[in-house]
Amino acid sequence: MLNTLFNKDNILKEKMLAGDGLLSNYFHEREPGLVKTIHFPERKKRTRLVVKKGIENIFILLENIVLFYTENKIVYAIDKIGKKFITNENLAILELELDKNIFFRANRQYIINIGHIKSFRTYEKVKLSVEMNPVGLNDQHFIIISQETAPAFKKWIHTA
Repeated sequence: MLNTLFNKDNILKEKMLAGDGLLSNYFHEREPGLVKTIHFPERKKRTRLVVKKGIENIFILLENIVLFYTENKIVYAIDKIGKKFITNENLAILELELDKNIFFRANRQYIINIGHIKSFRTYEKVKLSVEMNPVGLNDQHFIIISQETAPAFKKWIHTA
């Protein structure tokens, strides 16, 4: 059963390996102990990304990427000087492949880099608003962390 599931949908496998709570709970209820007994080698996290610049495909170091966002089903990466690039990946795949100590899925639209967060503050009493570097980026991108995600964000900020 497990092999069939993994062959059908590699994202489920990746989520299970990443410790996705819902998926782990699903398997734990049906086959207790299975999640603990399966051992997969650690995947090396990406250090660079292939993006499109005009008709060229170029490499960008992930440390230089401020954020990823999606708009009209296209995923963009913005670097530290404010240049925008089109990526070939969707946010779900990027979330799995990026280092979780550096990148955080802020909401359905954004993945942000901890090294480029300028500040964050309370917004509408229960949400958080995140301000990113470089200056001017925040005029175009208003990043909100939901009430449900805010505790995980605060923990990530303080432990990364």
